[in-house]
Amino acid sequence: MVLSVHTWMHGHHLVHDAIGETLWTAIYLTMVVAFCDFLLPTFFGSRPRMSIFCMVFMCGHVSLFFDSFAVVLLLNGLTIHKFTTAATKYDHQFNAFAFKTICAYCALTVGGGFYIGELWGLPYFISSGMANPLAGLPLLLVLTPYCCIMSLVAAYWYPVRIEPVPFTKKQIIGTVEITLMLTAIILTHRPFFCLALLLLYSALTCRTVKLVKETLHELQHGAANAIGLILIAMIILHLPGTKEWCGANIKGPLVWVLSSISSPFAGAMVQGAGDDLSLFYRNLSLIMLGAPMFVSSSLVAIVVFRDTIRYMDLPAFMKPVAALLGGKKNGGTVQEAVAYTLLVIPMNIGLAACLFVANYFDIFATTYRFLSGS
Repeated sequence: MVLSVHTWMHGHHLVHDAIGETLWTAIYLTMVVAFCDFLLPTFFGSRPRMSIFCMVFMCGHVSLFFDSFAVVLLLNGLTIHKFTTAATKYDHQFNAFAFKTICAYCALTVGGGFYIGELWGLPYFISSGMANPLAGLPLLLVLTPYCCIMSLVAAYWYPVRIEPVPFTKKQIIGTVEITLMLTAIILTHRPFFCLALLLLYSALTCRTVKLVKETLHELQHGAANAIGLILIAMIILHLPGTKEWCGANIKGPLVWVLSSISSPFAGAMVQGAGDDLSLFYRNLSLIMLGAPMFVSSSLVAIVVFRDTIRYMDLPAFMKPVAALLGGKKNGGTVQEAVAYTLLVIPMNIGLAACLFVANYFDIFATTYRFLSGS
């Protein structure tokens, strides 16, 4: 695999379309996350609110370099304890749920600021000819400040105490490995070549069995769904007339609707923007706003939010809707999937307002032209 790709390094591509490259990149990133013993570091262990702020902010920006699926799984592996003060408003269970929801939301949105950050964005970056590190950076003008606000909300309203992750030799090696493997895909843009290097490295370090085992684990816990949707999109777009129909019909609000149903599928189906930078950032914003709407929109949050929450522990603004859905009757509990969407809606409204203003004044496109010198 390494030699065959090396032969084609100049002027040729083993992957001939945006969705095909996305598929191989998704497979590669899934295997990288499975292989590397990387854990999300925790900071300010003795100061829970500061620790929460750092964790939410970090979840958002770590997601710039590998899909939020990996971030949410790493987040789910943290040990969360009760943190009680006189100002604590909600039960520990709801605080832990809200903290994870905000982390997942920031990962799903901020991750769109880099072309390999999210599977919902990668095919659209490629099909629009914008698969370069500068293309998503203008979005961070909105996403980073908004992530800071969400981090403050989590730290103030939903405090929990996170068990510190020991910074061991194993953690250092895992951090170095994942950094080098992500750098390889960013520099080469050749997922098939990088996959070959990963397989070769796993063999040289006698960890091929670990690579296969952990990759299967990742696939079983949600990665297979996201990759499968990209594969379905590839098959559909190769049907005669489908690409033309998608280009003529999937636009404007329908982009958001399709993304709310399945953001990886929407990113693959929406036609590239070509030379229209304003359209590129508008569509990217719409897909971004649809990705966190439901636990199934990204096939990421569904991995974590599968439990129930006591009705009495919900905030006041959630209780009327939860009551209509039977929260008072069904043993006094509400599905986390329902509470997730109710918590995401106000966050999404705020982000939508910020993105609307930025797109209306063409801030993203102007910033990209400045950064790229065009």
